[in-house]
Amino acid sequence: MLAQPRPDCTGLQHDAVPLTHRSVNWILTLAVRSYGAVQCGCHATELTWCGGMYCSVCNTVKCALAMWLSIPLFHNPVTGLGTLGSVIVVLGVLLYNKARDYERRVRRLSMLHRHSAASDILEI
Repeated sequence: MLAQPRPDCTGLQHDAVPLTHRSVNWILTLAVRSYGAVQCGCHATELTWCGGMYCSVCNTVKCALAMWLSIPLFHNPVTGLGTLGSVIVVLGVLLYNKARDYERRVRRLSMLHRHSAASDILEI
Protein backbone atom coordinates (compact mmCIF):
# COMPACT_ATOMS: atom_id res chain seq x y z
CA MET A 1 0.00 0.00 0.00
CA LEU A 2 1.41 3.36 -1.02
CA ALA A 3 1.46 6.16 1.49
CA GLN A 4 -0.94 8.96 0.69
CA PRO A 5 0.41 12.52 0.54
CA ARG A 6 -0.46 14.46 3.69
CA PRO A 7 -0.63 18.23 4.10
CA ASP A 8 1.79 19.74 6.58
CA CYS A 9 1.28 22.90 8.66
CA THR A 10 1.88 25.10 5.60
CA GLY A 11 -0.92 23.42 3.66
CA LEU A 12 1.51 21.85 1.17
CA GLN A 13 1.37 18.15 0.52
CA HIS A 14 4.43 15.94 0.89
CA ASP A 15 4.80 12.28 0.10
CA ALA A 16 4.96 10.43 3.40
CA VAL A 17 7.63 7.75 3.46
CA PRO A 18 6.87 5.25 6.19
CA LEU A 19 9.81 4.10 8.27
CA THR A 20 9.35 0.36 8.42
CA HIS A 21 10.71 -2.03 10.99
CA ARG A 22 12.97 -3.53 8.31
CA SER A 23 14.56 -0.16 7.46
CA VAL A 24 15.11 0.60 11.17
CA ASN A 25 16.84 -2.78 11.58
CA TRP A 26 19.01 -2.06 8.55
CA ILE A 27 20.01 1.37 9.88
CA LEU A 28 20.84 0.03 13.34
CA THR A 29 22.76 -2.92 11.89
CA LEU A 30 24.81 -0.50 9.79
CA ALA A 31 25.49 1.63 12.88
CA VAL A 32 26.63 -1.40 14.90
CA ARG A 33 28.90 -2.58 12.06
CA SER A 34 30.40 0.91 11.70
CA TYR A 35 31.06 1.03 15.43
CA GLY A 36 32.77 -2.36 15.21
CA ALA A 37 35.02 -1.15 12.41
CA VAL A 38 36.04 1.97 14.35
CA GLN A 39 36.66 -0.07 17.49
CA CYS A 40 38.80 -2.52 15.56
CA GLY A 41 40.87 0.34 14.13
CA CYS A 42 41.47 1.82 17.59
CA HIS A 43 42.33 -1.47 19.28
CA ALA A 44 46.13 -1.22 18.81
CA THR A 45 46.15 2.30 20.25
CA GLU A 46 44.10 1.16 23.23
CA LEU A 47 46.51 -1.67 23.93
CA THR A 48 49.48 0.68 24.10
CA TRP A 49 47.67 3.25 26.25
CA CYS A 50 45.52 1.13 28.56
CA GLY A 51 46.85 -2.40 28.65
CA GLY A 52 45.46 -5.77 27.74
CA MET A 53 43.24 -6.38 30.73
CA TYR A 54 41.39 -3.08 30.31
CA CYS A 55 40.80 -3.86 26.61
CA SER A 56 39.53 -7.31 27.48
CA VAL A 57 37.02 -5.90 29.96
CA CYS A 58 35.88 -3.25 27.46
CA ASN A 59 35.45 -5.90 24.77
CA THR A 60 33.36 -8.04 27.12
CA VAL A 61 31.14 -5.06 27.93
CA LYS A 62 30.80 -4.27 24.22
CA CYS A 63 29.71 -7.84 23.45
CA ALA A 64 27.23 -7.81 26.34
CA LEU A 65 25.82 -4.48 25.15
CA ALA A 66 25.38 -5.84 21.63
CA MET A 67 23.61 -8.86 23.08
CA TRP A 68 21.31 -6.71 25.26
CA LEU A 69 20.45 -4.44 22.33
CA SER A 70 19.64 -7.43 20.13
CA ILE A 71 16.85 -8.53 22.47
CA PRO A 72 14.38 -5.73 21.69
CA LEU A 73 15.71 -5.08 18.20
CA PHE A 74 15.59 -8.59 16.75
CA HIS A 75 13.10 -10.06 19.26
CA ASN A 76 15.60 -12.61 20.52
CA PRO A 77 14.28 -14.74 23.37
CA VAL A 78 15.57 -14.13 26.88
CA THR A 79 16.71 -17.37 28.49
CA GLY A 80 17.81 -18.11 32.03
CA LEU A 81 21.34 -18.84 30.83
CA GLY A 82 21.49 -15.51 28.98
CA THR A 83 20.33 -13.69 32.09
CA LEU A 84 22.96 -15.49 34.18
CA GLY A 85 25.64 -14.51 31.66
CA SER A 86 24.55 -10.87 31.79
CA VAL A 87 24.70 -10.87 35.58
CA ILE A 88 28.19 -12.39 35.47
CA VAL A 89 29.36 -9.71 33.01
CA VAL A 90 28.05 -6.86 35.17
CA LEU A 91 29.51 -8.33 38.37
CA GLY A 92 32.82 -8.98 36.64
CA VAL A 93 33.11 -5.38 35.46
CA LEU A 94 32.22 -4.07 38.92
CA LEU A 95 34.76 -6.38 40.59
CA TYR A 96 37.42 -5.38 38.06
CA ASN A 97 36.84 -1.69 38.83
CA LYS A 98 37.03 -2.36 42.58
CA ALA A 99 40.26 -4.33 42.19
CA ARG A 100 41.78 -1.61 40.02
CA ASP A 101 40.88 1.08 42.56
CA TYR A 102 42.30 -1.04 45.41
CA GLU A 103 45.54 -1.56 43.47
CA ARG A 104 45.88 2.18 42.86
CA ARG A 105 45.33 2.94 46.54
CA VAL A 106 47.92 0.36 47.62
CA ARG A 107 50.40 1.74 45.10
CA ARG A 108 49.82 5.30 46.27
CA LEU A 109 50.24 4.32 49.94
CA SER A 110 53.43 2.39 49.24
CA MET A 111 54.86 5.39 47.39
CA LEU A 112 53.97 7.65 50.31
CA HIS A 113 55.51 5.18 52.73
CA ARG A 114 58.74 5.00 50.69
CA HIS A 115 58.88 8.76 50.46
CA SER A 116 58.46 9.19 54.22
CA ALA A 117 61.05 6.46 54.91
CA ALA A 118 63.52 8.19 52.59
CA SER A 119 62.98 11.53 54.30
CA ASP A 120 63.51 9.86 57.72
CA ILE A 121 66.84 8.46 56.54
CA LEU A 122 67.94 11.89 55.27
CA GLU A 123 67.12 13.49 58.64
CA ILE A 124 69.34 11.08 60.56
